[in-house]
Amino acid sequence: MRQGIFVLSIMAALLALTGTVRSDELSPGKLVKTQLEVDALSTLNDLNVTPDQLAAISDLSAGAAGAEPAPPAEVNANYAAALSALRDAILTRDEDKIDAAQQHVSDLEDQLDIDTPTPELTDAACAKVPDALKLFSPHQVAEYLAQNADDFPDVQALLSEAIDECRGLAKDQFADLRDDVADEISTVAGFKPTAAGKPPIHQKIVSFLNRVHALSDDDFKTQRAALGDEAKGLVKDIPAISGIRNWFEHELAELLANPELPRAIEEYQKALP
Repeated sequence: MRQGIFVLSIMAALLALTGTVRSDELSPGKLVKTQLEVDALSTLNDLNVTPDQLAAISDLSAGAAGAEPAPPAEVNANYAAALSALRDAILTRDEDKIDAAQQHVSDLEDQLDIDTPTPELTDAACAKVPDALKLFSPHQVAEYLAQNADDFPDVQALLSEAIDECRGLAKDQFADLRDDVADEISTVAGFKPTAAGKPPIHQKIVSFLNRVHALSDDDFKTQRAALGDEAKGLVKDIPAISGIRNWFEHELAELLANPELPRAIEEYQKALP
């Protein structure tokens, strides 16, 4: 009898951690919507938004949403359940529950090699960022930066590591790594696109890594130290305070461009006191 009670207790603990998942949440399209909704809810919660700020964000988001990312080929049921549990935890506004649920989702994303969708930035979202920035107090911004410090790119380390990581990669793998690195660095250097498209530093990073990837092994060994110095030179002039502002503005642009933001606002509004 005691053994049966123990087993039931373990099962209850697991269900509390992973949550339950409805059959409709196992569809690829629904999973993407949930991922984007959780992303928006996390941002709103980390900003500790007030009801007035929530209403203002809702107004600013009108007409700013990007296209919804393509759904994955398949859905892992455990991941879908964990993601739903994280959404529910955020709506409790209990930081201990949120941290535990977030860790579980992150662990599954690492184990299952799951790609998380990123909202497609739109001109409308970027144009509304200055108004969005005015909504928040310095304390709110500082708290948000502290909560998300691990996501802030170390641009020098990122580019230096990419020099070695890109070596020997197949064409498609290299292109993914190169573009990801250029995109991340651009969020700190200044993400806003120019008339030519991407910000200037983006193309500089792409060109640099293209050259590194194309080197023969002998030339790479000979030039490795010089390449490291060149990489530092590409990013050394990014001012610290401007870089922080650029990154935070990019976070706001992604929030406004998130197609699931209206639903996240509706749900978060119910959770506010």
